[in-house]
Order: sequence, then structure tokens, then C-alpha cells
Amino acid sequence: GRTAAATHDMVFIGHSMGNIVVRHYLGDLARQQAWKQSANAVAADRRAVAKFHRFVMLAPPNQGALLATVFADNLLVKEIAGDAGQQLGRQWPELEKRLATPEFEFGILAGGRGGPKGFNPLLQGDNDAVISVETAKLAGARDFLVVPVMHTFFPDNLQVHHCTLRFLQHGYFVSS
Repeated sequence: GRTAAATHDMVFIGHSMGNIVVRHYLGDLARQQAWKQSANAVAADRRAVAKFHRFVMLAPPNQGALLATVFADNLLVKEIAGDAGQQLGRQWPELEKRLATPEFEFGILAGGRGGPKGFNPLLQGDNDAVISVETAKLAGARDFLVVPVMHTFFPDNLQVHHCTLRFLQHGYFVSS
């Protein structure tokens, strides 16, 4: 006989390029589902079905990374960042086509000083020293908050922890 698939609510928390990995995964899933529908592929899948609930993006390069473009020819940066660094820079237009905007609730925490200038003078506008506030944005976000945290320190920051937990539980960073 046929068994009902179990449903599990999943959440995502990504930092920096980890957000791009999640968005790429979601894009791959969407393409796979579109292919199955177009091929009229109907199969009983007995695996657990995941329902995506919420996604918190910490310092995401949602519009690419300007610093990756600026330092694209630097040999040390090439060695450290590898192909991923090139994809966030000059190859961004190609990569962006493969990324999905989540179809479930997501919120974005961007780092910055809260003023016209950020931590890194090489980047225009407010920034976390690596990602500008503007390039962290993604249309459709349920909430967006700038926190005074530099890029590298997001995973260890207590304010980031509290905001992330609040969003996962309630769908907002500070208040509804």
C-alpha cells in the first residue's frame, strides 16, 4: 500500500555566500519541479516532504559582491576565493540566473553603521566592510534590518542571534 509522506518544516540560516548556496538550491528545486511537471512525471515519493518555513539571510551578497569584481585580478584573492569569488564578481550575471527568490518568508540582516558611510571606504554607502547594505537587499523580504556588525563577526554577534531567533519564531526581527 501507499504511505503518506511525513511533512517537516525546515528553516534556513545563511551567512554571506551561504545565502547564495541556499538560493541556488531553491532554484535547482524549482527547475527540477518544472521539469517533472512538463514531463508529466508522476511518481509516488515515500520520502519525507520538506516544507520550507523561514529563511534568515545574514550579510548576503544578493546583488553580487563589488569587492569580488574590484579584486578579480588579484592573485592572492583568486587563490583564496577561487571560482566562488569570480562568480560573485564578474560572473554574477550568469550565476544570478540560477538563483531563486524564496517563495516562503525570508528576512535579511545587513551590516553597517546606519549612516551614509560604512566600515569600508572602498564601498559606496553603508556596508559591513565586505557587503554594502544596498547589495544585501532582495525584493520580497518580509523584514530587513541593518545591524552595527562587521561582516566576519555576524555568526558570533548576540544581537544577530536574538534577531535571527525572533524571525524564525515570529516572522520579524524586532517587532511586528
